[in-house]
Amino acid sequence: MQKNVLLSYLLRQAQLANYQQLDAVVQTFGLTPSQYIVLSVVNEHRDGVFLAALARRLGVAPQSSHEIVADLERRGLLRRVEDPAHRRMLRVSLTAKGTSLLARCNKDVEGFEMQFFGALSPEEATFLRETLTKLIRDSRENSAGGTIEAFGARSKPIAALR
Repeated sequence: MQKNVLLSYLLRQAQLANYQQLDAVVQTFGLTPSQYIVLSVVNEHRDGVFLAALARRLGVAPQSSHEIVADLERRGLLRRVEDPAHRRMLRVSLTAKGTSLLARCNKDVEGFEMQFFGALSPEEATFLRETLTKLIRDSRENSAGGTIEAFGARSKPIAALR
């Protein structure tokens, strides 16, 4: 692989490969990768998560997250309830059926991750996790600040990172 290949291209290719292989794993549980991720994110919030916050966390429009949640709710994996403090806002939480399915699915996803990232040493995997987390956090902070021009003015050229 050439040194001058854009990092954005490489990141996207890795994401596509990961998504395609993850899709094969979660399909055996009747889920798409997006549905699996929604269940995983909701599981992180024992008191439930607001639908709008879920959409922000997933980086999708509220309508997109609503469609995924509605499908998972029809299947009995999620439930939406009014928040007592904010009656017009809905909290999404896992049902017992959703918790059980997610636990079974997580075992296979963990095996998939061990295989997919198996070429990395534990140190490299930790570095990758920390680096991606840093990029995501920085991107969210920058996007909250405004336009693409503002982002370009704040970002360092890729060559400066080598």
